[in-house]
Amino acid sequence: YDLWGFEDLMLLTMDQPDLVRYACERFLRAAIHSVHEQALAGAEGFWIEECMTDMLSPEAYAEFNLPFLRELVAAIRAVGRKSVFYYCGNPDDRWDLLLEGGADALALEESKKGWRVDIEEAAKRVGGRCALLGNLDAMQLLAHGSEAELRAEIARQIAAGNRNGRRFIVSLGSPVTPETPVARVRLYCDLAHALGGTGG
Repeated sequence: YDLWGFEDLMLLTMDQPDLVRYACERFLRAAIHSVHEQALAGAEGFWIEECMTDMLSPEAYAEFNLPFLRELVAAIRAVGRKSVFYYCGNPDDRWDLLLEGGADALALEESKKGWRVDIEEAAKRVGGRCALLGNLDAMQLLAHGSEAELRAEIARQIAAGNRNGRRFIVSLGSPVTPETPVARVRLYCDLAHALGGTGG
């Protein structure tokens, strides 16, 4: 996106795939260099974020994303660190591809933009193959929901995570919005600790 912008990148995947692959290879080399530098500086884990690639076909995703994701994850593992792969978008037509990336944990957006990512379905799809991060709705529930609603959703997500072999981290599907009071974030953290400590 930084090189060509969204529209041109999407068109180039069809019109000049060799150029896109070359750019991916260059970006991968830079990312691996950064992994080594950050590991030396004390980083214990790496967040890999992928946005808007749900607009590529599964076939294009397998060509332009998956090989590079696998190599980046392998480089992170080679320096003894863990990776979290945060996939933004609708995973419905590419669950297996996302898991084939091999990251230690998978994070997903909350349901929005006309599609749904249910944590129970996600836990079933992941099936213990990696850790799963929650996707609690930061935009509406965290910011504006009642305490009872927040508690119920955290408990539901923990119960879903327990079905992933207890390989689960309570988390948000998106960043905390600017209008969310700090007290709400503290309540979320306190509830997550309390409910997680009891297994839901």
